[in-house]
Amino acid sequence: MKDIDSQWLETKKHREHWQQKATRLKELDAPDVLVEEAERVSKLTHWEYDIELEEAEKLREQEIQEYAKKNPIKKSVVKEIYRLHDSLMERNDSIIECLLDGSFIMWLKELHPLSIEGFSLNDLEYCIYDPILYSLHDEFLDKKRIEFQPERKTK
Repeated sequence: MKDIDSQWLETKKHREHWQQKATRLKELDAPDVLVEEAERVSKLTHWEYDIELEEAEKLREQEIQEYAKKNPIKKSVVKEIYRLHDSLMERNDSIIECLLDGSFIMWLKELHPLSIEGFSLNDLEYCIYDPILYSLHDEFLDKKRIEFQPERKTK
């Protein structure tokens, strides 16, 4: 009986959350598609919603793999990503200091990989170069935080 009560409470909480979200979206004059989706999700049980999310994630992974097969990583793009990263590493201005909050999006904006010939918006959307970009972002943070926070050098 406890399991049934627990599941019922989880579903109730899920539905209330999504109903509140739908109401808030209406108040904000959000696009109808967002309101309709929130209302649709509010009618699902939390289990149904979790299953939908899992299926969507599997579909997304398949799309990424298919795109990656058709669009392999280009050596020239990788070289240019590293060149842009090196130029960021050489800079010591206030923009670089602002990037130390760890925001990957802000770092990526400053790196500006879309300016690279052969690097497309689809490459970004389908995460083709993500392992390289995330690795370089981590390297950037590790090295630049030490530079901009000298007290950490001795620790």
